[in-house]
Amino acid sequence: MEIHVCDYGCNQEAKIQLKNGKWCCSTTYHKCPNIRLQISHNAKKVWETRDKLNLFKTVERSLDKILIKPEFCEFGCGNFSQYQLKNGKWCCSKSFNSCLAVKKKNSIGLKNAHKNGRYSNIDYSLTSWAKGLTKENDPRIKKQSETYKQRIKSGEIIPSMLGKHLSEEARKKISDKMKIAHAEGRAHNIGECRWNNEPSYPEKFMMKVIENEFSDKNYIREYPITFNKTYFSIDFAWPQKMRAIEIDGGQHDRFDEQKERDKRKDIALTNLGWTFCRISWKDFCNNTKNIITQIKSFIDECKLDVG
Repeated sequence: MEIHVCDYGCNQEAKIQLKNGKWCCSTTYHKCPNIRLQISHNAKKVWETRDKLNLFKTVERSLDKILIKPEFCEFGCGNFSQYQLKNGKWCCSKSFNSCLAVKKKNSIGLKNAHKNGRYSNIDYSLTSWAKGLTKENDPRIKKQSETYKQRIKSGEIIPSMLGKHLSEEARKKISDKMKIAHAEGRAHNIGECRWNNEPSYPEKFMMKVIENEFSDKNYIREYPITFNKTYFSIDFAWPQKMRAIEIDGGQHDRFDEQKERDKRKDIALTNLGWTFCRISWKDFCNNTKNIITQIKSFIDECKLDVG
């Protein structure tokens, strides 16, 4: 019997003659060890070439990003470009929705949609379920408030302003801005009569104190008085007793205009027969219990020893 050697270069004894007439050591030439080695070697070359091409393309893209960066935002707002978005465009903000040009375009589109009646089926009368509700009149709000306080005490929630205070530089900057606003007449509402306005935070706090601590709750907030053709308003007035309480915020100490107005109001109250006490909000915060005791006696027992 004639012995044949594999024609595919492995030098092993051939077992089968393939359809192409060549002898092979396996049933198919792909299984020949020499052919398998060649295929593996060629595959490595292909992958190395691809890796080189991909690396070149990556470097080329990076260079394009550096070299082709536009100076201004590509969305048309006119600001300098700072961020490249996923779509390849450069924008002045991290999100194109924050760009002024896009905001303006969206606003115009929304107005046109309303004008053309495309949003006519929307019910704008719907309001938030919690509107007008407080922890005093709704148990759900009260429960949320208590849960939030407990989470703060346990350290689960850390308030963003905890331990933070305005620096002296920031305080001075705010004070200077307020003085400029007063000089330009833009802060005319501070210290003026606010008969129909919302109460300030110190006034809201005082209202709760009266509600919880005072026996005589028949007061009038922002009670109007007139003296020498000048109008004033009393923060908390008991007209039946001719007694009044004034709560002074920080602006009463900072601005000369406010100090002069307070002096004129004191003269007006005295001439009209009112007995009053003026309390600094800063003192109220630092000595709350004693102040509450004194003003309670001042109103309920008509005592004058109020510091």
